[in-house]
Amino acid sequence: AFLEVAAQCSGTIVNYSKIARDIDSDPVSVQNYFSIMEDTLLGYTLPPFHRSLRKRQRKNPKFYLFDTGVKNALQHTLPYAMEPGTYPDGVAFEHWIISEFIRMNHYRRKDWQFSYLCTKDNAEIDLVVERAREPLLLIEIKSTASLHREDLTQFIKLSRDFTAAESYCLSNDRTRQK
Repeated sequence: AFLEVAAQCSGTIVNYSKIARDIDSDPVSVQNYFSIMEDTLLGYTLPPFHRSLRKRQRKNPKFYLFDTGVKNALQHTLPYAMEPGTYPDGVAFEHWIISEFIRMNHYRRKDWQFSYLCTKDNAEIDLVVERAREPLLLIEIKSTASLHREDLTQFIKLSRDFTAAESYCLSNDRTRQK
């Protein structure tokens, strides 16, 4: 039961207490289960971004299974084709992009730190990359094939709070935009 629940919350902020209630366990055990999944490379967590390490540790991370196919298999959605432009397509696209960044970081031995940013108003930046001696990298991920400026209003507004950061949107739109 835990693996199915882990697949359902893959790509979302982990609420250990809620998961514990769903699987009839306790939050500490659930946190340990996720830790075991990370230790065995079945998944990874993306901590919330904050300049203060102490504040980062107080908030819950996002969890991702190591592979979108495994996630779909555990959710029993593997045999179904994913329709472009749907919510599941967007979730899978975001999961894939973040996974590729993490894989390339390990492959190239960059030692970059990855996190996500979510404000108290639930405005979000999908991926924050801290790079040694380089500006902060802010990445918004949209699966749409036709990206419009209105799709990025919240991202642009949040990005302005980080004056020295580089901001990018990764999407399926074939037209490069600035």
